[in-house]
Amino acid sequence: NAGEELEQICKKEFEASISDMEKSLFPGFPLKCLPIVKLFAGNHCCVDCGDQSPDALEFGSVGYGTLLCKDCACRHTINTQDLSDIKSLTNDHW
Repeated sequence: NAGEELEQICKKEFEASISDMEKSLFPGFPLKCLPIVKLFAGNHCCVDCGDQSPDALEFGSVGYGTLLCKDCACRHTINTQDLSDIKSLTNDHW
């Protein structure tokens, strides 16, 4: 699926650009991969509400490879915790 393909692309990019020490110090989605993710259809905005402001996209769905705003990510986390794997692009380890 798209999420697995994205994960493989980003792992390769992340491992090639950052040392093991840096990986443990800096959680978050690999910054060099974020422009790639935003190229995927629909990832220019929040997949749920359509918010297009650049700083609104703070979370991602691991399984779907989509981006979400904070409000929609919270709804997913609360309402579908067992089904959704939502992570912060800056604070969670990917």
